[in-house]
Parts: sequence; C-alpha cells; structure tokens
Amino acid sequence: SHRTTPPPCPPDTFEVERQVVEELRTNARGTNASLLVDEFFFEYHFATPNEPTLHTYWPKRTRGGTVDDALSLMHELRAKGIRAHFWI
Repeated sequence: SHRTTPPPCPPDTFEVERQVVEELRTNARGTNASLLVDEFFFEYHFATPNEPTLHTYWPKRTRGGTVDDALSLMHELRAKGIRAHFWI
C-alpha cells in the first residue's frame, strides 16, 4: 500500500470560528443554524495573564475575554438547546 504524509494542520482561524459562534448565538444572518446543532465544542481563546505559555499558540489578535466570558457564552448556547463545551 502507498502511504502519504497527512497535510499539516491549518492554523487556528479564530475570526471564522467567532463568526460561527455569533451566528449560533444571535441568528444575525437569519440562518437558524442553532436549530441544526445539537452539540458544539469550541476552543475559546481568552486572555491568560497567568499562563503565558498559551500565548505561543494563540496570536495576540485572537485573545480576548475571560474564562467567565467563555462560561457565559456556553450558558447562552445551552439555553438555546445546544450542548456547548469549551476547552483551552
């Protein structure tokens, strides 16, 4: 059999990821996407003043908010019936 090397992982696309989250949260584009999603996993990039190691992986432009902001967002999505989870 012929084996190939898998392509490298693409970099985080936080800007795109946030657009998806915002559409699930607000339905601003009228897609009703939240009706199609049962479960959602999201790598929430937040400011980590006490964990500078994460800054290596999260470019400054993608960091913002707090752990409390991430929890609030997950709570809001869960209120819409989406089993929402975040991780760092």
